Amino acid sequence: MAVKQAITKVAGVQSVNVGELQKDGSATVEVSYNPDQTKIEQIHEAVKKLGYGIQ
Repeated sequence: MAVKQAITKVAGVQSVNVGELQKDGSATVEVSYNPDQTKIEQIHEAVKKLGYGIQ
């Protein structure tokens, strides 16, 4: 839930859907956002600040 909350706080993010945690510790995150208000790099930074990687 921390990932969803962090991404939701990024300006321009409209919705966040975090998939089920996989055996290898990964999960898929689907984000809808307004590209006029934010950049994908800002969303990546929100996740990285929590200590998670981006693939």
